[in-house]
Amino acid sequence: DRYVGEPLSALINVGVIIDLAAFMIAVMGAAARGYFTLAREGLLPRAFAYVSARGTPTGGIALIAGANVVLMAVAMPHDDRFKVFEAVFAAGPIISLLVYLGLCFLALPLVAGRGGGWRYGALALGAAVPAVGLYGSLVPLPEGPRLVGLVLAGGCILAAILWAVWLRTARPALVRAATGHVRVAGQR
Repeated sequence: DRYVGEPLSALINVGVIIDLAAFMIAVMGAAARGYFTLAREGLLPRAFAYVSARGTPTGGIALIAGANVVLMAVAMPHDDRFKVFEAVFAAGPIISLLVYLGLCFLALPLVAGRGGGWRYGALALGAAVPAVGLYGSLVPLPEGPRLVGLVLAGGCILAAILWAVWLRTARPALVRAATGHVRVAGQR
């Protein structure tokens, strides 16, 4: 309102809402397909491996919808519901940045021994982008709902790491079978 006036401010808010809705649809679709794939390989419960007659991953969609219902149930009793949503939404970018940074480190064995220093440079640049984003998100340390979001993000990342370690120790054959589908460029 201060810089462009109320009419344009309202249009910007509508644009942000439409953008958020499109982003959430994309995230839900990608996550539901990811849960389906992991369940199909036996790395998640079989309930997530079901699809509808149109090929829609119903198990993953049910999980995501259920998580949203739980979030709304947690938020509704609070006087300032939006602080609960703010905490959850603050966790999302932190998780994404940590995942991207982790993928860069996990890609090191793929790059090692393949020749060409440019690959290491590309990997370093790929790691620098989420590292700078994390720095900007964490310095100075967030307060209030954003700090709760940071703790939530840390808990989610820790849970994912523990799940991965458990899979590698308790079900190594399933992990090997699932990773057997991975193809590295230049390999047969």
